[in-house]
Amino acid sequence: VELARNPAGEPIRVTVHLEHQPVVLQVWKVNVGTVPLYLLDANIPENSTRAREITTVLYGGDKEMRIRQEIVLGIGGVRALKALGVDPSIYHINEGHAWFLTIERVKNLMRDHGLSYREALQFVWSTTVFTTHTPVPAGNERFEPVQVQRYLGDHVAELGIDWNEFMSLGRIFPDQENETFCMTVAALKTSAYANGVSKLHGEVTRAMWHNIWPSVPKDEVPIGSVTNGVHVQSWLSHDMAELFESYLGTAFAENPDAVSVWKKINKIPDLELWRVHGRRRERLVFFARKSLKQHLVRRGGTETKLIRADQILDPQILTIGFARRFSTYKRGQLLFSDPDRLDRIINNPKCPVQIVLSGKAHPLDTPGKEIIKQIVKVASEERFRNRIVFIEDYDINSARYLVQGCDVWLNNPRRPQEASGTSGMKAAINGVLNLSILDGWWCEGYNEETGFKIGSGEEYDSTEIQDQRDGEELYMTLENEVIPLFYDRNGSDYPARWVAKMKGAIRMAGEQFAAQQMLKNYAEQFYVHALGTSSQLRQDGFASTRSATSWINKLSLAWDRVQIQQLEVGTTESMLYVGHVVPVNVVVELGELTPDDIVVEIVSGRLDSQDQMRPFVSESARLVPSANGHGAPSPNVFAFSGSVQCRESGRFGIRARVRPKHNLFPHTFVPKLISWS
Repeated sequence: VELARNPAGEPIRVTVHLEHQPVVLQVWKVNVGTVPLYLLDANIPENSTRAREITTVLYGGDKEMRIRQEIVLGIGGVRALKALGVDPSIYHINEGHAWFLTIERVKNLMRDHGLSYREALQFVWSTTVFTTHTPVPAGNERFEPVQVQRYLGDHVAELGIDWNEFMSLGRIFPDQENETFCMTVAALKTSAYANGVSKLHGEVTRAMWHNIWPSVPKDEVPIGSVTNGVHVQSWLSHDMAELFESYLGTAFAENPDAVSVWKKINKIPDLELWRVHGRRRERLVFFARKSLKQHLVRRGGTETKLIRADQILDPQILTIGFARRFSTYKRGQLLFSDPDRLDRIINNPKCPVQIVLSGKAHPLDTPGKEIIKQIVKVASEERFRNRIVFIEDYDINSARYLVQGCDVWLNNPRRPQEASGTSGMKAAINGVLNLSILDGWWCEGYNEETGFKIGSGEEYDSTEIQDQRDGEELYMTLENEVIPLFYDRNGSDYPARWVAKMKGAIRMAGEQFAAQQMLKNYAEQFYVHALGTSSQLRQDGFASTRSATSWINKLSLAWDRVQIQQLEVGTTESMLYVGHVVPVNVVVELGELTPDDIVVEIVSGRLDSQDQMRPFVSESARLVPSANGHGAPSPNVFAFSGSVQCRESGRFGIRARVRPKHNLFPHTFVPKLISWS
C-alpha cells in the first residue's frame, strides 16, 4: 500500500463537502496483480474527529454515517480518479452504495463540455453498468428526503434542476413525495446496463423492480444477469493445485475457464484425488483444534478443556462445513432445528458425521447474532461436543481451510433470497460437494453429477412452513443420499461414486464459475457495447449526445399522440394448428413522430389462466408502402404488417406494441414510452 502521488511527487488529496464542511480525502494505491486499486482515507489530521471516522468501519454506524460514507465513495471517488488523471469511458457501480458518483459525473460533463443537465444524464445513462447483489430489502439503501436534501442540496443546485425532479430519480413512483430515496432505484434509472448476479436473481430482480417500467412485461424489464465467479488460484488448495498441474497441465492456472482444460479431470486417478482431499480434511481438523485452543487460552480455559480440544473432530469421517455471514435468511440454525434427530445422524457408530461452522453477523444484526448464540449453545452439549465445532473470528484464512477441507458444503438460504453465493463455488473447485437449496448460483451449478439439492425449488408464503419443510428435506437428504454415498466403499479403500461426484463438481466449477468466465460475460453483455456507445456519444464535441437527447425529449413530448388504432389477425379459420402462420396487420397513429422514430412489434404466446402471455415472442412488423410511397393511409397514420407462428397447443394470444427505436440506445424500454394494443 502506497500513497498515490501526482507527477510532482505530492500526495494526491481531494475534498468533498458534507453539510458545508470540507472533508479531505487521502488517496492510497494498492497493486492487486496488474490492477491498481485506489482507496479513500478520511483519517488524516486536516479533518475533524467526526470526519475522520467516515472511513473507519464498513457497515458501521447509523444512516447518517452511511450517507456520509456513500457521498465520499461516489463523489469523492470520481474526484479522486480525475486527480489521478483517469478518465473512464464507462463506470460500473456494484450495489447502489456508489450511486452518488452519477451526480459528480453529470456536473463534470456540464462544466467541462457545456452539456445541459439532460444531455449529461443521457450520456451517463448510456455509459453506466449497474449490478445489484441482493434481493433482501435491507440491502437496498434508502434515505429520508430531508436527509438527502441536507447533504446533497448544494450539489443538486449546481445541476440546475428542481429538487423534486432529482428526488424522482430515487423513487419507484416519481410523484409520491413521501417515498424515500432508494439508491438501487436511482442506479437502475440512470444505468442503461443492469444485472443481477445469477439467473434466478435476475428473474427475482426484474419482478422486484418491475414498477419502474410498469408497461414492460416482467420478462423484458431491462435487467439481465451475470452469475458471479471466483478466482480459482485464490481458493484452490496447494495440494489440489499440484495435483491439477500434474494431470491438467499449467493451462488450468493460465486459462481456468477453458472447457478443454477441465475435460481432463477424469485423467486424475480416483484414489490419488481421494488421498489429496483426505490430507485437506486432516488439516481442517488440526486447524479447528488449534483455533479452539487459542480461544480457550484467551478466556482462561482449564487444562482439562485444553486437553479435550485436542480430541475434537475425527480426520477420517464425513465433515460438513457451513461458513458465511449469519443473516436470518441464510438460516444457519436450520440444521439444528431437531437436535435429537441431529444427534442420531452425527453419532451413528457406523456412519458418523461432524460439522464445522464459522461466520459473523452484521454489527447491527441482532437476530443474526442470536443464531450464532443458539448454535454455540447446541454445540456445547455433551452429546455434540466432539462432533460440532464453531470456529471464531471468521476470516479469509479460516475460510480457506473450510472450503478446502470439508466433504460437504452446506447452504440453506430461504429461497429466493440468495442472490448468488460464492462460497459453494470455492468449495466445489476443491472437490467439495455442495448440499444446497436450489437458490442463487446452485440453480445453474446443480445436477446429479455435481452435488446434492435440498428440495426442488419450492417457495412458500409462510416462512415458518418453508423453514419446517426445508429442514425436513435437509435431514432426509443427509440420511438417504449424502451419508450413504460417502460411506459406500463397496469393498474398496475409497468411495468411488463419491469421487465421481467430486470430479463432476470440480469440472462444473472450473468451466462455469471461474472469475474469468464472469468477466467475459460482463465484457460481452455490457462493456464492449458501452465502450462503443461512449465513443460514439463523445464524437464531435458530444454532438451525438445532444442529438440523442433532443430525440428522446421530442418523443417524450409527442408520445401521448401515439396510438394503435387497429390490430387485425388475418385468418378466418376457426381452428389453428401448431406450426400455423397467421398474418397480422397493425394501424398506428404517430402524431408528430415518423416511422423512423419507432418500431412496431407483434407479441404472441400461449395464454395462461390469467390471460398473460408466458412465454412470449416479439417480432418487428414491416411498414406497408402506400400509393404515395410513404405507407400512410393519412398524414399521421401508418400501416404495418407481420406474421406470427403458433408454436404450441392451447389458447394463443396476439398483441401489438409501439416503442422508440434509436441505434445509439442500448435499449429503448423507457418508462411511459410504450403503447400497447
